[in-house]
Amino acid sequence: MRGLANDIKTRMRAISINVSGAASVSGMVKPNDHVDVLGTFSFPSKTVQGEMELVTLTILQDVLVLATGRETAKTQLLTDARSQSSYNMVTLEVTPREAEMLVFAEQIKGRISLALRN
Repeated sequence: MRGLANDIKTRMRAISINVSGAASVSGMVKPNDHVDVLGTFSFPSKTVQGEMELVTLTILQDVLVLATGRETAKTQLLTDARSQSSYNMVTLEVTPREAEMLVFAEQIKGRISLALRN
C-alpha cells in the first residue's frame, strides 16, 4: 500500500493539527471532507487595560481533509464503515503558506476548530 504522500496534489502539503472531539464536529469529520479552519486567540483588550479578550477568526476555508487519525480515504474503504474510530489529529491538504499559518496559530496557543462544509 502506498503512503499518504502519493495522495497530495502537486505544490500542496499535508499538515496535521490537534483537534478535540468538539473541535472536529464531534468526530464526524472524515477523510475527503472539506472544512473551514477557525482559530480562537487571546489578545490584550482594546477597551480594558490589563484584560484579555478572545477573538475567533476563520483562518482557512474549504480545506480538504486527507486523514483523521491514521485513517485515510483509502484505508476507510478497507475497513468496516460501521466502525467508529476516534482521533485527535486531522491531516489537511494546504499550500505551504497555509501550513505556516496553521503552525503559527498552534504556536501562539490558539485553539483550532473545524467547521464541516457540505
